Amino acid sequence: MKTKLKYFGLLIGLLLITVNVSAKEKPYYTNHNGVEMNETEYKNVLKINGLEALDNLTQDMFDEYLDFYSSPNLKIETISNDNFYDLIPYSQTHDTNYKKLKISTITSQTSSKMIVVRLEWKAIPNVKSYDVMGVRLYNTSFQSSISNLMLFDGVNKTIDGSKQFSNGYGASIKIPDNCSTILLQQSFKVAPGGRVYASYQHAIRNISLADSTNFSISDNGLGSVFAFGNNNLFDKMAGVDITI
Repeated sequence: MKTKLKYFGLLIGLLLITVNVSAKEKPYYTNHNGVEMNETEYKNVLKINGLEALDNLTQDMFDEYLDFYSSPNLKIETISNDNFYDLIPYSQTHDTNYKKLKISTITSQTSSKMIVVRLEWKAIPNVKSYDVMGVRLYNTSFQSSISNLMLFDGVNKTIDGSKQFSNGYGASIKIPDNCSTILLQQSFKVAPGGRVYASYQHAIRNISLADSTNFSISDNGLGSVFAFGNNNLFDKMAGVDITI
């Protein structure tokens, strides 16, 4: 009798384990890095970041902004603008014949704000050297580290150098010799209030990594962000800014 009860208890335990495994929610989507998302997370990530960035998010990047990605109350709308999607209404764009720079702010139920800076090359540049992308903060502060997604032909490339200050950040990235698409994105969280200025500076001739990282953060700098040791090494593209 004891043996029968033992086996009966074992059977019940196995059934409970099976039920728990079956009841576990299957991911709605899994990206190239194995990051699993439910339907709400997938839709929010897609709207905020776009498809290429969505497929290249790492688990750390996803976890850092999970409060935003999982929010059912995220206010997002899609607007078509010059064949490029400005996915968030609280955004500002600077557009040239060759590239487009955009900054957006995203609000959820958290106290901090998510900032996304996005640069898309519409035509591949002839000069492929060290370009610099970053931000300056005014009357606000960083609430997270900066996540860099540097996508060349849809593949993420590690930045070559960076500098962070209390009031800003800049990353240097070497443009590969052979690529047909370039999409660069920086994301981070800030405290509410103040403004964030974003700038992307393209090297107009071959320069060194040291040249590209020789900068301070200044409102008098290029794009209202970067004061380089030699500003004439760059194209001096105007920046964008947004109220938090």
